[in-house]
Amino acid sequence: MKPLKVFLCILLCAHGILNSIRATAQCSALTMKSVVHDTLAMGTGNDNYSFTVPQFNPSTGTLVAVVIKTNVSIGYSFEAENTTNSSRSVSIGVGRYDYLSSPALSNSNYASGTQKTYGPYTLGKSDGVPNSGTDYLAKGPFSFLSNTVIINDSIISSVASFLGTGTVNFGYYPSTYSTIPQNLTYTFNANDTIHFSVAYYYCSTSTLPTGITNFFAEKQNDETIKLSWLTENEQAGRNYEIEKSEDGKNFDGVGSVESDANNISANYQYVYFTKNSYNGKLFFRLKEIDKDGSVAYSEIRSVDLGESGNRLKIFPNPATDHINIQFTKNANWQVDIFAAHGALIQSNLFPGSNGAQILFKGKPASGVYFIRITNLQNLEQEVSSFVIQ
Repeated sequence: MKPLKVFLCILLCAHGILNSIRATAQCSALTMKSVVHDTLAMGTGNDNYSFTVPQFNPSTGTLVAVVIKTNVSIGYSFEAENTTNSSRSVSIGVGRYDYLSSPALSNSNYASGTQKTYGPYTLGKSDGVPNSGTDYLAKGPFSFLSNTVIINDSIISSVASFLGTGTVNFGYYPSTYSTIPQNLTYTFNANDTIHFSVAYYYCSTSTLPTGITNFFAEKQNDETIKLSWLTENEQAGRNYEIEKSEDGKNFDGVGSVESDANNISANYQYVYFTKNSYNGKLFFRLKEIDKDGSVAYSEIRSVDLGESGNRLKIFPNPATDHINIQFTKNANWQVDIFAAHGALIQSNLFPGSNGAQILFKGKPASGVYFIRITNLQNLEQEVSSFVIQ
């Protein structure tokens, strides 16, 4: 076995991912792929950070595990001075506490801490002269932590929040501190480097090319989800099976639609009736079965049944030369419009607004477009779509 494959297998076993792989028929430890999103942050040891990574697009393959990891390096220096009238021996405790939170985490947060003790140091009695003499001590800068793994966790059972075409937001709150004895004047300086990464481990889904285009899943109300898709090169005897999943990995058939062989291009719709007791995410895909038995799959679309009705509204839809947007609240918004293949078409800023009108630059080609809005005050994002005729 090649060294890289040996390392990968060891890594998967160490994180408990291998058991999840065995439960997924099309996955094996040696065919698994990964994509890693890295962020590097530098600060004073006590700064707060917001990290944003893309969700894993389910059409890429089957997401098996999400590994979240932080490596931290801290440079530290301090000055201490005895304020008593007698010499003494002192020890200094230097500590670090890291707190990570995200709506995507099932337990809401991770926390990890570490502490080291430096000393003992002998300080003479106070001479009344600041920053000098035997009663004064200066140390550093020295390395308190050096590329130390602070948080390292694998998520293999609750990956649904990481699936989609939007983003996942994290809040990272570090605290670098000291514990010192009484009657000691003490100051310190710290600087840290945080390497934050989110790794998606997945297995590719091998599928045949389909004639399915513009597949959408949209929540109509609390009881119904509307599925719609267009096709090209329609064939007699073809069948479209609608498949649903609650975790984005394991799908079951919930209905089917026969092809309209009278038209080369056809427009289909299917209404899925939800269970009143379920309010999480649902994932949908189309299984295209031809008359000769060959099978192909569409991309995966998701619908969050737990979302409230107060969401981004776009009208008119379909549009021609402009769209109007009703935001969820009054805030500073950035609006980005993307073509279906991912190219950025245009961006607009709307400070202190709860609604806006966007005039298209030029005349975009007819088709489906995606819109991403970002609240610049808290970095929350929402993604939707619209059609240009």
